[in-house]
Amino acid sequence: MVHRLTLPLGRTATEDNLNAAPNAATSSTAATSSTAATSTAASSTTIRPSSLSLSNVIQLRPDDTTMEARLTVRSVITVPGYHTPPVGDWDPLNLAHVTLAPASTNAVSTQVKKNKLKGWSAAETPSQQLHRPGSLIATNSNRLVETRKARLPCFSLAHHAPNPDFVGREDVLTQMDKSLLPRKLPTSSNMHSTRSFALCGMGGIGKTSLAVEYAFSRANRFGAVFWIEAGGVSQLVTDFSRLSTKLELETPEEAIDLESSKEIAKAWLNKPRNYNPQGGTDQENDSWLLIFDNADNLDIIVDYIPYHGNGSILVTSRDPIAKKHFFANGNGVDMEPLQTAEAAGLLRKLVTSGEGGVSADEEDASLQVAKSMDGLPLAMSQMAGIIRRRQLSIREFANLYSSDDRYAEIHNVGNPIQDQRYGRTLASAYSFEDFSDEATRLLQLLAFLNPDRVREDIFLNHKASKKPTRESLEEEDEDDWELSTFEKARFELLTSSVIKRNIQKKEIWIHRVIQAEVRARMDEEHRYETFKEVVHLLAALWPPGDHCSQVTERWAICEDLLPHLERFYQLYLDHPEWEQYEVDPEFPMLMNEVAVYLHERCFSHEGKAYLNLALQLSEKAQMTQEPLISDMHLTMGALANETNDAQTCLDHNVICLALRQAEAARIGKADLRLAFAYSQMGIAYMMVKKYALATDYFLQSVELLKIIEADVDDYGFPVCNLGLVYWIQGELDDADRTLTDLLEQREKAFGKQDEVSYKTGRVLQALGNVRASKAMSLEEQNDHEQAKKYWDESFEIHKNCLKQYESTLGKFAHRTADACHKLAEHYIRLGEDALAQDYLDRALSIWGDREWYKNESARSSFLRGTHLMSLRGKENMEEGKKWLERARVLRAEIRPDENQKNLTTMDFDDLVCFWSI
Repeated sequence: MVHRLTLPLGRTATEDNLNAAPNAATSSTAATSSTAATSTAASSTTIRPSSLSLSNVIQLRPDDTTMEARLTVRSVITVPGYHTPPVGDWDPLNLAHVTLAPASTNAVSTQVKKNKLKGWSAAETPSQQLHRPGSLIATNSNRLVETRKARLPCFSLAHHAPNPDFVGREDVLTQMDKSLLPRKLPTSSNMHSTRSFALCGMGGIGKTSLAVEYAFSRANRFGAVFWIEAGGVSQLVTDFSRLSTKLELETPEEAIDLESSKEIAKAWLNKPRNYNPQGGTDQENDSWLLIFDNADNLDIIVDYIPYHGNGSILVTSRDPIAKKHFFANGNGVDMEPLQTAEAAGLLRKLVTSGEGGVSADEEDASLQVAKSMDGLPLAMSQMAGIIRRRQLSIREFANLYSSDDRYAEIHNVGNPIQDQRYGRTLASAYSFEDFSDEATRLLQLLAFLNPDRVREDIFLNHKASKKPTRESLEEEDEDDWELSTFEKARFELLTSSVIKRNIQKKEIWIHRVIQAEVRARMDEEHRYETFKEVVHLLAALWPPGDHCSQVTERWAICEDLLPHLERFYQLYLDHPEWEQYEVDPEFPMLMNEVAVYLHERCFSHEGKAYLNLALQLSEKAQMTQEPLISDMHLTMGALANETNDAQTCLDHNVICLALRQAEAARIGKADLRLAFAYSQMGIAYMMVKKYALATDYFLQSVELLKIIEADVDDYGFPVCNLGLVYWIQGELDDADRTLTDLLEQREKAFGKQDEVSYKTGRVLQALGNVRASKAMSLEEQNDHEQAKKYWDESFEIHKNCLKQYESTLGKFAHRTADACHKLAEHYIRLGEDALAQDYLDRALSIWGDREWYKNESARSSFLRGTHLMSLRGKENMEEGKKWLERARVLRAEIRPDENQKNLTTMDFDDLVCFWSI
């Protein structure tokens, strides 16, 4: 049967069944099988979505790889709230026979790890050894920037500005100069290593202030200075990935893949090359300074350290190990408080704003306060704020401080060793009791956000949903964050030195120690209610994601808000006592949104932690809210697909489709979400090589798109996947017609080589594969003239595919690497050996050493090694053996139980997702 599609069909939903799927054994027309089951599904489906439990139940027969394959269920698919059919041959395409049963209390056992990224292990795996500096893949990463030059000077210091009130630390600044200032190096020398220095100490001792002072006072000694907030993984990768665009190594349109942008930045830092616009000349080995602030978890920044390059790294951390953690010859200091005279001078400077002198009595009083505060800079700043707010003299404050009982409060807010010495000092520095209700509430909300770069529109977004129902908050007017109210509260906190503000960017900054103190003074229920309120504020501002269209316009605001959502994640894990309270649906919804966004930015592996928490919370609360629950399972399926986790992809897509079928039955009509769920099920079965099942799911998805009269762009993924599954099964004519029809429809709607999305690139890659297969088939029939025609068409189509990917995804995206691999195959066939190696080199530089691209990297490594070996010659043979060994090591890690055998390119094609072949 030839499946020819005319898009869109333009049919409306009448009595078509929305729950029945085509039978896998008869992949003729989806409409026929859908209509045949209408009455049965309509009468028996009375489904209530409930929490779902996976019980390791879907087992594939290892020898079952035919087109007529079926799944055998070892026990059952356990779906609390649903009655499932008996054990035996079960048709997973048709979920219409599911009937309502009493809800079960089974729960998904979701392990949420507190630390999302592990540190380096002392024992390296073989593939890690291949990725060490000087290895094949490390050397290959230089390809990312070899054709691009940075525009210097480049200074990016986040929200920081020069601090006119900075005092002291001359001895530490001298030590920093000795370790960090650039050394004279030959222009062409590559024999140098990164310099490092760490500022260690408790919170509030002045680490960040000293780093800011160093950055601004020594800026003219470096070609580039970058400030990276290292308090969390998501914020770290976002800040670091921005370096590539700030250096103009990437355009904003190219900077889609966060991981690729990170690798581009690292490659440049390891071998800086820049263009001097004044002299019109190129330069090498220019110096740079990279500052990692608040790097208390040192393990998460290991992968961001450039170990080679004419640069310097400055780290601020509470962990004293930071001094030697990255470099054996690293330097640093454990910071001490200011000298009493320096601290007193800082207090006077802050109180008088540098205006004129003070009396001898005021000087004596400042020395008294400085001594009582142990010279801690943050404490002095807080004291100055109190003095200004109460309009006191320093002497009046000194007398008040010595007699006011409330300053004797003690809270643990820092690091164990130094806190024993200075904890009381910092705790007694805070006086929040005099704030108005509005300022207190703003301060409490700020205590639950990421402390750096808090956008003010978080509080002024009037689309915010209704606030949580704590009694004290219920009495607040719904519009209590009017601009005038907010400005009054902000002014009160600013004049008290509790927060700082960037006027140009309309952003607020608050110290982490102050946040901890504010939270410590709240009871547990108040903490959780305030946490929920902040969650609602972020939920109102966060632009929702969409798996179907993957809109990039929202990424800018998502980048700004992501650190706050990461903070929510960590705060919830840090407070296990919150599990006693009711789950607010907005929180798991936001965790799902983080996962969707990270998936869009090609950072899928990091999104799983957020989504695991979202699923755990929704299950705990027995949430039935649609489409939220099915969206979560869809997202997890997409993340698993992107990271080559076939079984997890299948598990979650089965649940997603069941929920969306039930929802369609409840509302009596299909929608785009249901059609997309069928397409995702097809992808899941493609990953486990159940191609007949995949074909039927893709067909059903397309039929639903016709029924709902979907936009042309919505057909992109399902129809392209349908063409691919035909191709994999050898149905080349069906594949060609399906993909050609789709391409014509897209060109008619958007023009040739459109930049609407990368969907057209996927169609071109698939169609190029089909034409290549036709060429090979004709060669076997000795029809070389016709075969050449198809080879030429395939080559041109794949070249257009690469151009389309580059225009929509950028030159460093993983799909761009897929196209480079395909073109390398063409150039090998054509005997263009240098070009073949060049494209393989480019693909491998994009794959890098990322764990989740291990399969693709193994494939390209094998092709490169095989090609080099075929070229003969001692140098080629030696290099080829290294790449083949790399491919062998990676494959052994991917399939550790595989028996040794002679490997072919097909064996490595088998490792990657079907759309990457």
